[in-house]
Amino acid sequence: MIRINLLGEKKDTSGTYFIQIFAFISSIFVLLLTCFFLYQGTSEKVNVLETDKSMLEQQVKVLEKKTAEVKELEQKEKLLKDKLSAIAQLKAKKKGPVHTLDELTKSIPEKSWLENVKERDGLIELKGIALDNQTIAVFIRDLENSSYFQSVDLIQSKQYVKDDVKMKEFALALKSEDPLARHRLAATNKSEGPGSDDAQTKIK
Repeated sequence: MIRINLLGEKKDTSGTYFIQIFAFISSIFVLLLTCFFLYQGTSEKVNVLETDKSMLEQQVKVLEKKTAEVKELEQKEKLLKDKLSAIAQLKAKKKGPVHTLDELTKSIPEKSWLENVKERDGLIELKGIALDNQTIAVFIRDLENSSYFQSVDLIQSKQYVKDDVKMKEFALALKSEDPLARHRLAATNKSEGPGSDDAQTKIK
C-alpha cells in the first residue's frame, strides 16, 4: 500500500534552536561580566574615597588639636598681659600717692599742721592750721615750686582760737601731677618731631 504525506517534509530546526540558546547564554554572560567589572571599578573608587576620607578626618583632628592649642596659648597670653597691665597699674597707683604724700609732708612749713587731706582723681583738698597768714603763704609757695603739684588755690583762711592763742585755719585746693609721666610725654613729643601731625596737635 502506498502512503502519501500530506503535511509535507519536516524540516530540522535543532541547529537554529542551539544558536539562539547560545546567543542568549552569551548575552547573559557578557552582561554578568560587564556588571562584574563595573562593580569592581566602583568598589575600587569607593575604597579610594574611603581612604581619602579617613586621611582627611585624621588631618582635621590634627588641625583641631593644633587650633585648640593655639587658642589656649592665646588665652594664656591675654591673661598674662592683663595681669602685667594690672600689676603695672597697681605699682603706678602705689608709687604716685607715696611720692605725693612725701612731697606734701616736705612742703609743710613750721608752725603749721594739716588736719585733713582728701584726694580724688588728682584733685587734693587740704585743711589745716597755721600760726599766721605768712606761714600759709610760705606753704602755698613751696607747693607751687614742687613738681608734684600745680594750680594751688587758697579756698579759705579764717581766724582760729585755741587756748587763747589766735591762729589761722585754712583750706587749699590743688592738683597732683606725676613729673615722670610729664617727662615721658615730653620725650614722646620730642621723638615724634615737629613735622608729624600728632606732634603739631600736641604742641598746639
